[in-house]
Amino acid sequence: MRCTKGFVTAAVCVGLMLAMMFIFQGPAQAQAQKTLKIGVLASLSGWFSGYDTAQWEECQAVAQLWNERGGLKIKGEQYKIELLVEDNKSTLDGVTASCNKFIFDDNVKFLAGPAAFFAVAATAVAEPAKVLRVLGYATCQPDEVSAKTQYAFLGKTGTMEQGRAGLAYMKELYPNVKKVVFLHPDDGAIPYLNNRVKKMLAENGIEMLGDTIGFNNETVDFSPIAAKVLERKPDGIYVINGLSQHYGALLKVLRAGGWNKPFAACGAINAGEVLTIAGKAASTDFFSSTFLPGNPSNPPAMEAVIKKMSKPGQQRAFHFETPNGLWSLLVAIQDAQSVDPTAVKDHWEKMDMIRGTLFGDGKMGGKETYGIRHCVSTPVPYSRLMNGELKFGRWVPTVSP
Repeated sequence: MRCTKGFVTAAVCVGLMLAMMFIFQGPAQAQAQKTLKIGVLASLSGWFSGYDTAQWEECQAVAQLWNERGGLKIKGEQYKIELLVEDNKSTLDGVTASCNKFIFDDNVKFLAGPAAFFAVAATAVAEPAKVLRVLGYATCQPDEVSAKTQYAFLGKTGTMEQGRAGLAYMKELYPNVKKVVFLHPDDGAIPYLNNRVKKMLAENGIEMLGDTIGFNNETVDFSPIAAKVLERKPDGIYVINGLSQHYGALLKVLRAGGWNKPFAACGAINAGEVLTIAGKAASTDFFSSTFLPGNPSNPPAMEAVIKKMSKPGQQRAFHFETPNGLWSLLVAIQDAQSVDPTAVKDHWEKMDMIRGTLFGDGKMGGKETYGIRHCVSTPVPYSRLMNGELKFGRWVPTVSP
């Protein structure tokens, strides 16, 4: 059959068009995937940067893991998770500035973080804007998580949850401890914690000697603090919040002075870092909320993130507070089948569990503790320092009534 010149030209054009469609089919499909932006509030400079820089890296690993598994699947559509970060600069003003940037410049509707006591500075900006935020931690100050903060959730056990878990573990290990001193960074939380902690200890048959011993977060020399501790003649030390550099330095001073009583650190104070700071000779009868990578009891999600971040020959401390909040937020968004912050909030409030977090299944609670049922109570891992050696203890369940 003979073809006219025009017919041949048309056929060639059609062929080229089909070829081009085939070539660009992959990118076209990729472009169909939507993006959900989430702002991460982290201090990348200042005194808290050593803790939060690691948490920002952990958040990135969480997002990468979810994206590798297909991201979020909402009503038949796929969403890639895109994390943005702003430096809080280890100040409350820095947190406020970061929130303003995320909400009003970047149009972010979901926030993860901050950890420690910094969340109070986010409330005034995020709540009126109805931006859903999940905190990495809470110290029981009213503007963190309370009836006033309808759009704030706590994505991991906070001060009182870890305080209860650590107290149970201390009683198990050291039943003869009946009188303790309580220390806490002077970060604004002490007025809200002093009587609550004293009451919790008393209900468990333990006397808190005097009121809270406070100290500045940037303290380096803990000799004056050690003197205050020894003056009260405690059976042991009970702390919840603080950093490894705080209690590593304090433990070193106390042991050097001959004080050999138990030191219970209920919060996320990495025991491996305490060992490095205090030294082997001082590192005994100490425990803190610390998980050990590769431990058979670690939840699958935790090990998956650790594996993604681990490099041959490299040792690092993991914290997983804001990252667990991020993970909890992603589970809630997926379960709500919505990317509208109010719809996710309303759905999350009806959930009983956040399953499969980095710390295992988290039970929703917090009505009695915070005045709002917005806390994800996860199990707490405790590790011990005994005779200069770091060993895993056990996971302790906890709840937030």
